[in-house]
Amino acid sequence: MLLFGYVHNNFVNLSLISQFYIQQKQQSQLKQAMDESMKRSNDAQQAKKSLETRQQQDSNVLEQLKAIITEKETKIKSLELEVCQLRTVAVCRLII
Repeated sequence: MLLFGYVHNNFVNLSLISQFYIQQKQQSQLKQAMDESMKRSNDAQQAKKSLETRQQQDSNVLEQLKAIITEKETKIKSLELEVCQLRTVAVCRLII
C-alpha cells in the first residue's frame, strides 16, 4: 500500500510537471505568435507611412509641374501676342 501511494504521488508529480511543461510551451508559442503579429503590424504601418509620404511627394511634384506648365503657357501666349503685334507693325510699315 505504501508502494502504491509512492507510485501514485510520483505519477501525480509527473502529470503536474507535464502539464506545466505543456503550458510553458503553449505560452512560448503564443508569445512568439504575438511577436510575429506585432512585427507584421509594425511593418505594415511603416509601409503605409512610406506610401503616404511618397504619395504626398508625388502630389507636390504634380502641383509644381502644373505651375510650370501654366507659367510656360502664359509665356507662349505673351510671345504669340508680341509676334502678332510685330507682324502688324511690319505690315503697316510696308503699306506706308
